[in-house]
Amino acid sequence: MPNYRFKDLTGQVFGLLTAVSHIFEGTNTDNHADMVAKGRHGQLKKTHCKYGHPFDEANALTAPGRRRCRLCMKMYAANAAAQKGASTR
Repeated sequence: MPNYRFKDLTGQVFGLLTAVSHIFEGTNTDNHADMVAKGRHGQLKKTHCKYGHPFDEANALTAPGRRRCRLCMKMYAANAAAQKGASTR
């Protein structure tokens, strides 16, 4: 059975001024889908990875629910291969 939560249709934090007509029931998945659809999800606002590489069409690898930086993945793979090569000597 899903864990239902109440959320405000306007996307605002609940407070004393929240109108009853703005509240609906839904799961956490519903809430995330609603944030993505309305452009309010924090991860969607990021334009660069934590190392400064741009999240553009050429560099961003997208999968359901996440984006990854291709340049960072290549750097990680190169470092892992170098570490593996150094440990076999």
